[in-house]
Amino acid sequence: ISAEFVENERRSLPPSEFARERMGWWENPMGAGEVVPIRAWDDCIDLRSAVAGVPVVAVDVQNSREWSTIAAGSLRPDGRVHVEIIEANSGTAWIVDRLASLETKPSKILIDATGPAGSLIHEADQRGIEIEAVSPALHARACGLFYDLATTSRLAHLDDPVMRRALLCATKSDRGDGAWVWSRKDSIGDISPLVAVTLCVGAVGVEVDVSTQIF
Repeated sequence: ISAEFVENERRSLPPSEFARERMGWWENPMGAGEVVPIRAWDDCIDLRSAVAGVPVVAVDVQNSREWSTIAAGSLRPDGRVHVEIIEANSGTAWIVDRLASLETKPSKILIDATGPAGSLIHEADQRGIEIEAVSPALHARACGLFYDLATTSRLAHLDDPVMRRALLCATKSDRGDGAWVWSRKDSIGDISPLVAVTLCVGAVGVEVDVSTQIF
């Protein structure tokens, strides 16, 4: 990593996020905590895991629009849900081009229609890329399913540091009656990787006794 690259990160990242990314600062400010215990997340690491069949893809954008993520998910033959980050990059200008260039056409592409990424739906449509808008209710159900699978080792991931950072700085926003979604506003860093992966989990579901696919 060049000095110029780090200098650019310093200009673009919020101070707290740069401190974690390049200065080794991992203290969580008051109010931040692990919604999903990091030990449970580590139990889901499977470095041999891979997309099985045709994946679903999801896009999310940070509130400030400084960072964005495209993620993928699929159901493995053993019933675990594989998730991975396709790309996490600065800004939003690259997203629709990246979706158009995916080697494997996904079964669906998901975006939280009420979040920052919702503005990309029209551009994608103009390019002939069909987007499935996720409603607030389905988003909340996806978050609950993500938590359930992550805390019972029914997820599989590649230990991507981008995801790990997102988990460590994420907080949640209650929606009533026990439902909640990830809070972009109150989290202390970029959680677009976490939101994108969560939407994938909601679409893929998992087969236990009956299918829990919710999209």
